[in-house]
Amino acid sequence: MSDEFPENSMHYGKLRTMSGRRDIVLPDQPAFSPQNSAENFLKECGLDPTPDAVGQLAEVFLPCLRIVCERGYDPNGGTWRPAGRLGMLTEVRKKFDRLWDRAWKNGKNHDDSAIDLINVLGFYLRADRERFGDWGEPGGKDA
Repeated sequence: MSDEFPENSMHYGKLRTMSGRRDIVLPDQPAFSPQNSAENFLKECGLDPTPDAVGQLAEVFLPCLRIVCERGYDPNGGTWRPAGRLGMLTEVRKKFDRLWDRAWKNGKNHDDSAIDLINVLGFYLRADRERFGDWGEPGGKDA
């Protein structure tokens, strides 16, 4: 198995194992350790990092945030604000159903579906408390 990831992969660069940790070496950059960075970030936030917390941040949330950064979402919340919290909840359901179908029913790993689900849940949590967002309530005069 090669230690190279394709250029379009979210893990672009070389993977090497050091002390049981996965370190990513990005092209033309010194060795980067998501785990070390995650541990430092958690400490800077006043938390006492546990291995699970470091793993979640480095191996789950970093790939999710990479997609948010690379896709160039609307800086003013245009991705999630128009539909409000309930619109995002609909998206959560669609992403979960896709993950359920691919992973549970078909027995296939499908990390992309899980990453999309996590990102949409993040949009839900960040959405204004307005249930229906800019679109307004269904059937309402302003809809």
